[in-house]
Amino acid sequence: MPQHDHRHIQLLEELSLNAWPALQTVVYDGWLLRFAGGMSRRANSVQVLYPSSRPLDEKIDFCETHYERAGLPTAFKLTEAAPAGLDERLAQRGYRREGEISVQTLSLKGRSFEPSELATVLEQPESAWIDEFCRLNHERAAFAGILARTLELIAVQAAFVALARNGRVEAVGIAVVEREYVGLFGLAVDERVRRQGLGTALVETCLSFGQLQGAQYAYLQVMASNVPALSLYQRFGFKETYRYWYRLKG
Repeated sequence: MPQHDHRHIQLLEELSLNAWPALQTVVYDGWLLRFAGGMSRRANSVQVLYPSSRPLDEKIDFCETHYERAGLPTAFKLTEAAPAGLDERLAQRGYRREGEISVQTLSLKGRSFEPSELATVLEQPESAWIDEFCRLNHERAAFAGILARTLELIAVQAAFVALARNGRVEAVGIAVVEREYVGLFGLAVDERVRRQGLGTALVETCLSFGQLQGAQYAYLQVMASNVPALSLYQRFGFKETYRYWYRLKG
């Protein structure tokens, strides 16, 4: 895998942190320990973003203590910009690697996108929208309260999108705009109505919102093994910028 601009990786990581806040964060020597009651790995893991000075083992011990106290497994979210030797040290300590994620970007310059006629775009997520988001993203209903609190903490411009036909929500997604970027999160289409153009309409609606807010670029995160989603995003012109993965204890 080619080396990418670490400053660009840091920018996109910062944007995604702001787009999907944790309920609690501990800042420790350049690392961010994020906690959100166990909902979503990204909001319940250590984000290794900035230079640090403490020894690796000392820092890993610190993280393990805090996640054990919270009743959560210790997980690290890593990119190629992580400190040298960290991934290897975690492996030596028994952390398994999982969740290969492709971070993809797209220039919106010179292009125009239109929202779908099926779309409802909310400035704030309503309880019914949250229920549909959980259903279509296969999140446990018990996490609905945590999701609501998480979305309330988004401090930048966001839109909560639903596509419905005949009164039934069939696709949902979130678009978050910051620093000329629109991030697409939680995109999901009902399995019973896939391959009917709803995914395309959902992405285009989110990109349209981003453009209205001044976004010049778009980014998203997708499982590297999710071939249908990768194919959809490729048709829009999204290209991989870098990958991240998790190291999970045990």
